[in-house]
Amino acid sequence: MILGTRPQGVFTTGSLRRFVYQEHLPVGKRAVIVGAGLVSLSVLITLMHTDVKCALMTTEETKHQIEFPYVVMKWALADILTRAPDR
Repeated sequence: MILGTRPQGVFTTGSLRRFVYQEHLPVGKRAVIVGAGLVSLSVLITLMHTDVKCALMTTEETKHQIEFPYVVMKWALADILTRAPDR
């Protein structure tokens, strides 16, 4: 979690979900997700719902924090469905 004020375009999970599901506002075209836990997976699903491409999912941890059975969903969503085409 990044504390403090946020520049335009930087969302918490709650604000992103509110913008998308309650306010029906656009949130951008590409995103970077900071974190690798279940909340980050929720953010990824929200971004997929709005056709926002996830450019990167990063964490300061040495590995992701999603354990079985959720890791299967992360593989399917983050690693397969949202993968950018090779250039």
